[in-house]
Amino acid sequence: MDILILGGTGAMGQYITNILVEKGFNVSVTSRSARISENEKIEYIQGNAMEENFLCYITGRQKWDCVIDFMTYNTATLQKRLDTLLECTNQYIFISSARVYADSETPLTEDSPRLLDVCTDKEYLATEEYALEKARQENLLFESEYKNWTIIRPSLTYSDKRLQLGVYEKENWLWRALKGRSIIFSEDLMDRCYTMSWGKDVAQCIAQTVCCKSAVGQIYNPVLSDAVKWSEVLEIYCDVIEKHTGKKPKVKIVKKCTNLKVSYAKYQVLYGRYFNRHFDNSRLKEIVDTSGWTRTEDGLRRCLSDFLKEPSFLKVDYVKEAYIDRAAHEFTPLSEISSKRDKIKYMCYRFGVPFLWKIILKISRLK
Repeated sequence: MDILILGGTGAMGQYITNILVEKGFNVSVTSRSARISENEKIEYIQGNAMEENFLCYITGRQKWDCVIDFMTYNTATLQKRLDTLLECTNQYIFISSARVYADSETPLTEDSPRLLDVCTDKEYLATEEYALEKARQENLLFESEYKNWTIIRPSLTYSDKRLQLGVYEKENWLWRALKGRSIIFSEDLMDRCYTMSWGKDVAQCIAQTVCCKSAVGQIYNPVLSDAVKWSEVLEIYCDVIEKHTGKKPKVKIVKKCTNLKVSYAKYQVLYGRYFNRHFDNSRLKEIVDTSGWTRTEDGLRRCLSDFLKEPSFLKVDYVKEAYIDRAAHEFTPLSEISSKRDKIKYMCYRFGVPFLWKIILKISRLK
C-alpha cells in the first residue's frame, strides 16, 4: 500500500515514516529540501506542498491508499485544496489539535464541546487563533461530501526537538537556562494540569489508523488518561538540567504569564493553558494498545537529556523574550541576537516602548 505524507520531515513525521515502513507500507514524503532515502520503501519528493502546482503534481501521480497531512494551513487555503486532497486518496488523515476543546470539569472525549461552538468571547471568535482555526478546518471535513477522513487531535506532543513549559517553547525557557539567565514561570499556571504525550507514541497511534476501515469518519485523541501539573514539569526540567550541567537553574516565579502581554500569544494562555486537561481515551483504546506508552515524567526526562547532548535551538521570539527579561529584571546580550532587526525589536519591547517598534516597522515598509 502507498502512503503520502505531506510535511513529514519533522520529528513526528519521521517517527511515522519509520513505523509505517516497518508495517510494510511504501511511504512517500514531501520535503522542501532534497533528501536521499537509504530505504527503498521511503521516497522523498522535493517540493513545497503549500504550492498549488506541486500539490496537483503529487496528488495526480496516483491514487494514494492514505494521505497524512502535517501541513499548517489557514482555513481559506485548506478550503481551496480540500477536494483535491480527499479525491486523491482512500483515507485522508487530518492532524488537528486537542486545543479545539472548551474547558471541561470532566475528562474530555472526542465528543466534548469545542471552543468554536460554545465560546461567547466575540473578540476571540473574530480571530484565527490556532484552536479556532483547527476547529473551522474540521468543519470543512464534516461538511464535505467526502467522508473518507480521519481526524487526530494530539494534546501537547513533546520530543527531544520540542519541550514546552506552559506556553513557552524551549527557545524561551531552556535557552535562557543554558545561558545562565532565569527560567520564568507564573503562579497562574503552576497548578494547572495538562496531558502531554511523547511524539513517538502519538506517531504509533496515527500509524494504527492508517488504512484502518473502522477509523474512517472517526476522531481520535492520541493521549494517555493521566495529566501532570506544570509545577511538576518545571521540577523535572530543573532536575535534568542540574544533573547535566552541575548547576541548578535559576527560576523566577511571577504572578501572571508574560505571554498575556503579547497580542498574538495571549489566547493560548486564556483558552488553552488556563484549562485543566484530563482525557478519557476509551475510543483510542478500541484500536490502540496504550499500555506500553511512556509515562510523562519518564518521557520528559529522556527527551530533555537527549536534547542536552546536542542542543539545537530554533529561532527565538524576541518579543516574548523581551517581556520575559522585563519580568526577570535581566537582559539578553545583543551579541546573542543575530539580526539587526531583532536587536531593535528586542530593545523596543524590553524597555517598554513597543509603539516605537511599530513606528520603525511602518517607516521601513514605506521605503
